[in-house]
Amino acid sequence: MSGQDLQNELDFTSSSFNALKALYSKNLQPPVPTARIFNNINEYARSLQARKYESKQGEDDLAARLKIIAENKANKLRNRRRDPSKLEHLMKVKSQTDGIVEKVAMLEKTKRKGAQKNVLERMEEKYKEGPLSVLYNCVEKKTKLKVWTRKMKGLRGLCVGYLIAFDKHMNLVSYEV
Repeated sequence: MSGQDLQNELDFTSSSFNALKALYSKNLQPPVPTARIFNNINEYARSLQARKYESKQGEDDLAARLKIIAENKANKLRNRRRDPSKLEHLMKVKSQTDGIVEKVAMLEKTKRKGAQKNVLERMEEKYKEGPLSVLYNCVEKKTKLKVWTRKMKGLRGLCVGYLIAFDKHMNLVSYEV
């Protein structure tokens, strides 16, 4: 093995990166030396949840700040009695920012709620890859399936039909059975 191959195996961005060699290498530095180290997956997941919560609060603050800025501009306009053309222009700007604030608020509500997806959209999202992709391909290609049902000792029955939907527990929905 040449020095260049070893260097590629220890390069985090390389396609031939070898994690095992990187773990046992003494002189290798991570690409981000200030990265936080977690003891387990749960600790990492909790930090992600906290970060999402903080970002949502920040987005609420942004909408509130935009609204306050628009109200301040409107108050300044009311207090000044100068050029009417400027007043009209600033009132138009205020009405435009009010629309933006409402749009931001609506987007935040939909983000929090999450778009409701039906079963088929969730299947498409989750099962395009992996072991359940075989069933997903059967749904997409509308192929006929044979399903053998079992009992404690032996075969209970046989069903033949077209697959409509399934889930991670192997519950199947089929027609023309």
